[in-house]
Amino acid sequence: MLSHFGRIGLLGQRCLSTAAARIPWSEEAVKPLSSFVGKKLGRGSSLELTKQQLVDLLTSEDASLVQAYILQANSVTESIFSNAVSIHGFMDLHNMCERNCQHCYMRRSNKDVKRFMCFPTHVYDNMEWLYNNGIATIVISSGEFNNEGRTEFIEGIIENTIAKSTEIDRGFRVQKGDYSGGNPIQIGLQMGEIPMNSCRRYFAKGASLAYLRMEASDRLLYKDIFIREKGYDERVATIQKMMKQGYEVYSGTLVGLPFQTPENLAEDILFLKDVGVDGVDLDVYMPTKNTPIYPFWREETHNDYFGYLEKSFQQLKRMTALSRLVLRDVNITASEHQLLLHANGLQEMLNAGANVVKMYSGPLWTRMFNLYFDEMQPPFPEEEVLKHNLDYIRSAGKVPVLNRAICHSPSFIRRFNPSL
Repeated sequence: MLSHFGRIGLLGQRCLSTAAARIPWSEEAVKPLSSFVGKKLGRGSSLELTKQQLVDLLTSEDASLVQAYILQANSVTESIFSNAVSIHGFMDLHNMCERNCQHCYMRRSNKDVKRFMCFPTHVYDNMEWLYNNGIATIVISSGEFNNEGRTEFIEGIIENTIAKSTEIDRGFRVQKGDYSGGNPIQIGLQMGEIPMNSCRRYFAKGASLAYLRMEASDRLLYKDIFIREKGYDERVATIQKMMKQGYEVYSGTLVGLPFQTPENLAEDILFLKDVGVDGVDLDVYMPTKNTPIYPFWREETHNDYFGYLEKSFQQLKRMTALSRLVLRDVNITASEHQLLLHANGLQEMLNAGANVVKMYSGPLWTRMFNLYFDEMQPPFPEEEVLKHNLDYIRSAGKVPVLNRAICHSPSFIRRFNPSL
C-alpha cells in the first residue's frame, strides 16, 4: 500500500490538467506511423495490421512511433465520438463466486476474502443516484453464481430497476412539458459466464449490456493461468451467444499476466476483432496474494510492484490505442483503477482511444472489498466518486455525457443495421 505522503504526492499530480501536455494531431506528428505502414494517414484513418506489425508496435522502443499511433488512435476516436465520453456506473452486488480461477482474488478457495452481499434496495438507490446525475448505464457486477434461485433474484432486480428508472425519466420529461412517457436506464451485467437460459430471461426483463472478459485469448495461457471448470471454447461460445441474443457485449483481456508474451497481446486484439465484440474492456492483471499464480508473478517481476505497475500501464495504453486503430468503431473502456497505475492514468487512456469510463459507484463500503482496492487505497475520497471522475474526463479535454442518453457503439448498431 502507498504511504500516506506518497498518496498525497500522487493526488497532487493528478490534480494537474493534462491538457497542456496533449499534442495535436498533424501529418507530421503521425509520420513515423505512416512510414511504418507504408502509406499516408489522414485524421481518423484506422488500420489493418498483421500480428507481426502489432507485435512490433507493442514492443517498439521508438518513442516517436508510439506517440504517433496513440495520436492516430485518438483521432479515430474523435472522428467517431467527437470528444464525448459516456460513463458506466458499476454496482458491486456481491463478491462471492463459485469458480476457482487461479488469478482471481474472489476465487472460492480464498478464505481470506471478506465477503459481502448487497440488498436489491442498494441497486435501486444506486440507479436513482446515477440516473438523477444524467448517467444512462448501470452495470450490476458480481462473482459467478448460477442456480434457479439466483436467476429469479436477478430477474426481480432487473425488472424493478427498469420500472423505477422509467418513472425517474418520466418525471424529468414532465417538468419540460413532455408527457410521452419515460425511458429506462440501460442495465448491464458483469457476472461471469451466465447460462443461456438465464441470459434469455434477463434480456426479456430488460438487461441489454454484458461484460465478459476472455482474460486471455491464447489457449495455453488461458489454461495455465485460469484452469477454469469451464473451458476456452465454452467461454467463447457464451460471448457469441450473448451477442446473438441481442446483448451489447464488452470483452477483453488482461495485460501483465505471468507467462504472457507480446505475441499473446497481439493475438488478443485480433481475437476481439474476429469475434466482433461491441466493446473492448482491457485492464492490468493485479497481483493478488493467496492466489496460485502470485508466486509466478513474483518470480517474473522480481517482486518489483511499482515497476510492474508502470510497465503494465504503458503496455495497456499501447493495447488500447492499437485496439482503436484495428477495431475502429467499438466502445473502449477506461477505469478509475488506472489511477492506481499512473498519476494521470485515466486521462491518458481517454487520449489513447478509450471513450467509456467505468465508474465504481455502489455503496461506499463495498469498495473495501474491491479486487483493486484491497492492496491499494482508492485514488480519491470515496464520497467524491462522481466529481473526481468528471474532473478527470474534462482535464483530458473530453466532455462527459450526462443527459441520460445511452451511447451504443456504432459496431453494435451496425450489427442490426448492416447498411449503416
